[in-house]
Amino acid sequence: MSFFNKLFGEKKPDFPPLLTDHPVSQKIEALSPQLNTLASQVADPMEVIPDEDSAVIFIGKPPQKFGVALIEDGKVKNFKTLVEGMPAPSITLLSDKLREVYQESTSEPRFVAEVGKKHVVVTPSSKMARRVREVFSEMAAS
Repeated sequence: MSFFNKLFGEKKPDFPPLLTDHPVSQKIEALSPQLNTLASQVADPMEVIPDEDSAVIFIGKPPQKFGVALIEDGKVKNFKTLVEGMPAPSITLLSDKLREVYQESTSEPRFVAEVGKKHVVVTPSSKMARRVREVFSEMAAS
């Protein structure tokens, strides 16, 4: 968290609130233990892309500077864990591909939800979540 965020508090993202009757709200609720843990460990902004029983989380300020975490099988997998054993050029290529996926989704609707004490952006796009997983699978196979 930057000095000014600490001094003046977190800036709430400028999207409409995720209403409790929205179908994605139930997915966020189901993932709340993992999201609360991650939100308490991460000072940077988070964007959650929930899927059926998992989620992709962009951390930071995509598409410029960002990291990615996945919630799968009830566990949070951070970027460091996800790229373990990959050579540096492959990690750079992975980051470029993830950036492309993010940029392709800029027209997707976004909402704000409160996770723990943090406001997070929620992007209800199974297509985007699936695409991120495809990129990780492609990179792991190469």
